[in-house]
Amino acid sequence: MAATNFDITNGYFAPELYSGGDSGNLLYSARNILKVGGTKTEKFRAVILLNPRQYFSAAVGTLEGYTAGSPYTIGNATLTLTRSTGTTGGLLEAVLLPLDTTIDSSVSWYKPSEAATTGWTAEGGDAELAASEIIPVGSWSGSTVKFDLTPFLNIWYSRGSSLLAILIRGEENSSSITEFYSWESENTPIGGGTLQNCKFLAGGDTNSIQTEGIRVLVSVGASTTISLADDSAAAVQQWNSFGAATSVGTTFSFLSPDTEQGVVLGTVTCTLTGRTSTDTGSPLVVTGISLGAITEYYTTAEFSSTSIIPTGTNILEITSPNTQTKTAVAELFADQTLLVNYRAGTAASNAHSFTVKFTSDETLKQNRVRVYLNETTVSENRIGLNTDLLLAMNRPILTADLLLV
Repeated sequence: MAATNFDITNGYFAPELYSGGDSGNLLYSARNILKVGGTKTEKFRAVILLNPRQYFSAAVGTLEGYTAGSPYTIGNATLTLTRSTGTTGGLLEAVLLPLDTTIDSSVSWYKPSEAATTGWTAEGGDAELAASEIIPVGSWSGSTVKFDLTPFLNIWYSRGSSLLAILIRGEENSSSITEFYSWESENTPIGGGTLQNCKFLAGGDTNSIQTEGIRVLVSVGASTTISLADDSAAAVQQWNSFGAATSVGTTFSFLSPDTEQGVVLGTVTCTLTGRTSTDTGSPLVVTGISLGAITEYYTTAEFSSTSIIPTGTNILEITSPNTQTKTAVAELFADQTLLVNYRAGTAASNAHSFTVKFTSDETLKQNRVRVYLNETTVSENRIGLNTDLLLAMNRPILTADLLLV
């Protein structure tokens, strides 16, 4: 049995159901958001249309030993939506619309399309009979909500349908409305407009970094490693930032004020000799720490160093961020698309697209926030003048694991 994992990001989506319009409360095809929830006078439900069969076929076709036409099942499938405005944490449900019903961008609150002669049997949309007892509830994490659609996709696959139509609805009696991103062509500026305190850093640039107190585990064996032992968001951000922006061979300061098990470290000068893996957040291999008779030591420590940024690390740094900018950066997530429009000297404006690896809030120690990028940064605009950062409005993402049988 083999498994493969991939994202489907280029399906097509009908925007939010809108009950306050004309012509039978049509969905407006020009809408750039998905809206869920309602008020006393309006109700909103998002219908997301996907055609993933070609992507499944392409994925399994690349697997060694797979024969065209061989059966497979969907081992796991999640649909992710990213909040634009509105509340988080509200109850949201996903419903599979009938697989034999034609759904298009004119779907209304009353009918599957404006041209349909038969309306929904229930206002807002019918449920696929085979999935009538299956209603996934969205699980929130920050600004994103995920739905487990595994049974939906297996019903869809076994029926041989091409179109997959998912309806997202909120609590019927709730007055809250939440908007989600849907179209990548729409974007909003980070910080509310042009920034003059933004610069790019990449491998070879000088860098200084100082963390707050982070709970870590120091392990002494054939080599000495320091690993993160704190799952708070702030600790993870700072740990990742220190590891990614500190070069192998760098000497750094390790301050541990704790006294446990007879160990008193205080301020220790260490050297980073390597990492246990290339994964973000992996333990650091160091020299300079001695624990005496014990091999493991938990402590809360601060790290500080001045070094050259490692090759392959690319950072977008915003100094002295205002509250709006700081909030916008904090809401970025891995693989979020950033559109950067930069100006270098007298050169014309140029736009580049990057994706986010992770972010770090370093305002307490160094009054800055950082966005670590997956791609190599541009060489221009190192002086921090006139940079527009635009947050691409991510489409819903369907992620699936396929199991071959």
